[in-house]
Amino acid sequence: MKLWKTGKYDYIVVSGAKTYSEEIQTKPAGTLMAEWLEKNDVPSEKILIDNNATDSFLNVDYTMDLIKKEDLDEYQITVIATYLHDWRLGLTFRKKYGVKIKSLKVKHKITLQELFGEIFVLFYALYDPLGKGRFARRNREARNYNENVSPKKKFWY
Repeated sequence: MKLWKTGKYDYIVVSGAKTYSEEIQTKPAGTLMAEWLEKNDVPSEKILIDNNATDSFLNVDYTMDLIKKEDLDEYQITVIATYLHDWRLGLTFRKKYGVKIKSLKVKHKITLQELFGEIFVLFYALYDPLGKGRFARRNREARNYNENVSPKKKFWY
């Protein structure tokens, strides 16, 4: 919220599908984040919402789709993400769209398992920066709880 209140940004993009079962997540992450922003005085017309991305690769793709839809000739993307996750997003923005992002890291405690998971996925992103490989596809299938789609099986990450 501090960044938004600086007046340096024209839009906020929120991105994320339902990646957990109905018992855990009743709405897509994009909608949940947008509702929180609106409750905290961000005008709804300034929030661009993607409710379909099930992984970081799709977060990037759908964010770029939203930016193109707004017909913006010039833009600077600032990503707020956790440590290591922002590296993956930056890599995908650069490799796929030629866009260099500004990154702000969210500081939080993570478990050793989460750290190793992030490191593994970071190395995977170096190998498959566009998210077209088998691991990325299987992960996407396992995490999709959008309407009329049932995940095939639970995947590791």
